[in-house]
Amino acid sequence: MVYVGDALGPGYVASLTHPRGNITGQTLVATDQAAKRLELMKKLSSDIKRIAVLSNLNASGHIHQKKEMDAATPKLGIVLQQLPMQSATELDANLRTAVEGGAQAIITMEDPMVESNRARITEFALTNRLPVMGEFKPMAEAGGLMSYGPNQVAMWERSAFYVDKY
Repeated sequence: MVYVGDALGPGYVASLTHPRGNITGQTLVATDQAAKRLELMKKLSSDIKRIAVLSNLNASGHIHQKKEMDAATPKLGIVLQQLPMQSATELDANLRTAVEGGAQAIITMEDPMVESNRARITEFALTNRLPVMGEFKPMAEAGGLMSYGPNQVAMWERSAFYVDKY
């Protein structure tokens, strides 16, 4: 496996230490990092009470991240405004919904659809004075405030090692 958001949740492996079967590779451990992103955004400003979450709920990893975020909200004292998309045509409406719903920040769960629209997301957020946090560095490079997650380039390079080895 290469670049899997969550290898445990969907059952690709039995455990990270003993995956069983004929599988090797890497996971982003994205599910475990989802709650941490909320925590970091809350540390940015204790006044943040409502966070919009842009995601692609066609992505199984995003469904597991959503569950992790939902479980973390009570102790953080925040409300999540889930804004799932099935196509990029829904992005503008979701961003308007975030503002109209009183979102004070945006967190993205990234996949190719979300990542390919990062410039639109950060431009909207800057115009509306909302901090944006992504999973990966390119969101911050596009104008988001910060990111928290693994280094994508390093993971792809490591994946090449596995391909070459086997």
